[in-house]
Amino acid sequence: MNPLILIVDDDDDTREFLGLLVDVTLRREIRREAELISSESAEQALRLLDTVGDRKVFLVTDINMSGMNGLELLESASGKLGARLAAKAVHSGEWQLAPRAKALGANFILKGEADSVRKLKDALTGFFRQAA
Repeated sequence: MNPLILIVDDDDDTREFLGLLVDVTLRREIRREAELISSESAEQALRLLDTVGDRKVFLVTDINMSGMNGLELLESASGKLGARLAAKAVHSGEWQLAPRAKALGANFILKGEADSVRKLKDALTGFFRQAA
C-alpha cells in the first residue's frame, strides 16, 4: 500500500502550491508513488488520519490556522499515529514558533518557496527511504 502525504493549510492557494510542489517532486525527482491528499483544517486532517490504517504518513502543515493550529495538529497526530507518522514538516511566517514545532517532532521547517523546494525534496526522499 502506498504511503500517504497529507497537506494541511487553511489557505487554498498555499495548499494548492504545496500539492503541486509535492507532486512534481515525487514524479520528477524521487520517482515514487504516494497518495496525496489535502485538508483545509487540522480538525478535518485528524478525521482523515483515522482512516489511514497501517500506512506511513508524511504530514505537511501550516502552523497558523483558525481553529486547531498546526502545533496542536502535530501533537494530536503524533499521539494518534505514533511511528507511522514518519515525517512532519511545518511552514509558517512566524519563526519564533519553530522551536516549539521541533519539540513536537517536526522534522523540517519550511521557510519560504525556494527553501521549501529543497527541504521538501530532502524530506520526501528521507520519508520514502524510511517507509520502504
